[in-house]
Amino acid sequence: MNEFIDIHTGAELDRANRLRQSVTTILSTPVNSTVMRRDFGSRILELIDKNVTPTWLTALYSEAAEAINRWEPDFLVTGFEPVMHTPGNVTLHIYGVDTLSGTRLKLENITL
Repeated sequence: MNEFIDIHTGAELDRANRLRQSVTTILSTPVNSTVMRRDFGSRILELIDKNVTPTWLTALYSEAAEAINRWEPDFLVTGFEPVMHTPGNVTLHIYGVDTLSGTRLKLENITL
């Protein structure tokens, strides 16, 4: 039996989808919002309502990479691609490598 399940459906997840779910959870969880694990998550939600500028994109990518690096050791971020930004929402493709298998992955449409 697979040890990874979808948090919404309870269905089993393959490794790529487990990493997608983990990255989404990390990026969408504000720091200081999880009891007994206050430092878990990211500060991305603090950036969502700001104006989109090159500096903003750099801050977004930096925060995302830092949070993923800290909390998901099985995924090494290699790049980002912005897909859409509307007030209160940002959607990204996140590129990386599954550190266990060495497989290159594209986590598509991560919406925050």
